[in-house]
Amino acid sequence: MQPLPQDAGSASWVCLRADRWDGAGSAGSAATAVLLPGSGRPQRTGGGSGRTCSRFERDAVSWAWWRSPRGSEFLLAAGSRRVTRLAVKGTDWSADRSTPDRTLAVERPARAAVQVEALLDNGTRISPAH
Repeated sequence: MQPLPQDAGSASWVCLRADRWDGAGSAGSAATAVLLPGSGRPQRTGGGSGRTCSRFERDAVSWAWWRSPRGSEFLLAAGSRRVTRLAVKGTDWSADRSTPDRTLAVERPARAAVQVEALLDNGTRISPAH
């Protein structure tokens, strides 16, 4: 759960995995999604294949744009259990913060290209799978 800015409720982040057995081995795919208040359905935020979202590859980070009920644009980011820091970078701005709750919300005036990165408790850096 991620508390949203401007007292707008909270978002739920999930990592979904589908796996199948075709006789020759396992084939899986995964996706990250966020459920925002009032949206009624999850918004897919990223994807992956192979071991993503499984017991073999548990570390993940994802992000999404969100417009608050007051009209402000935010970049929301969230990471899995071992994430200790989240960093986002745009063309002319950046935010890099320790994140004890593994979430980050940064207000931006407009949507633009961004880079998102997470730092794990062992020093490894990971990026979203899109």
